[in-house]
Amino acid sequence: METDVERRLRTGEYDDEEEEITAVKGQIKQVNYETKNMTQDSVARANQALEHGMRTVAMLHEQGNILINSGKTVNRTQQSAIVADENLEELKAANRSMFMPDIKNPFSSKPYMRERALNRLAADNGVLIEQGIINDHYVNDIADRVNKVDIRNRRGPAPDAEALHNAQREKQRQANKHSMFEPDEDDLTTEDSIQQGLNDLTIASHQLNIVANAINNQLDEQNRRVEHMSSQTGDVEIALSLQTNRMKAYHK
Repeated sequence: METDVERRLRTGEYDDEEEEITAVKGQIKQVNYETKNMTQDSVARANQALEHGMRTVAMLHEQGNILINSGKTVNRTQQSAIVADENLEELKAANRSMFMPDIKNPFSSKPYMRERALNRLAADNGVLIEQGIINDHYVNDIADRVNKVDIRNRRGPAPDAEALHNAQREKQRQANKHSMFEPDEDDLTTEDSIQQGLNDLTIASHQLNIVANAINNQLDEQNRRVEHMSSQTGDVEIALSLQTNRMKAYHK
């Protein structure tokens, strides 16, 4: 929406050059103030998004612990199912008729397959233990990485920072000494605020990128764990069904 100053500049309603220059300066100040406010608002929103992201990281940490413990439980159930299958074969052999010879197939792959399955489950348990250790440090590791971005970009001022700042201000004043739009102290302070806001926004952007990547990686890992557990649960369900039917046959 066009302001009164913009309309008067467009229509040439100012009486003299000095009044017009004053109006332009005021317009520039207004634009700078609006830019500063928008930058500060963007920084506040980015920091709020970062807080939400860190809360999501904490929730994923808790969910990760639940999935790891659930994975260990499913592994133990599958191990028990494998052992139960072997026990059923021994029970079948023990209940055979005394007149029926105990003939075992020396080439049977069942013992080998059982041992292989148990070794695979043991290896998976080892992976779960490692994931548990990593998950215990998950939130702190992400927080440390986020804080390092902040620290790297907010180092303390040098001993001569104030002198350097004053020298830069004086250089700006000399450069604009003969300009119609020489900035005053308020203009320079506003520009400093805008620059600081842009720097803060850059920091927040890097931090949000770290958190977003961490969340995506954690979700991918948890989805893989859920898919693996789903497959294991299906195998256990089939094994238990077969064992139940075999037990019923033994009791007939």
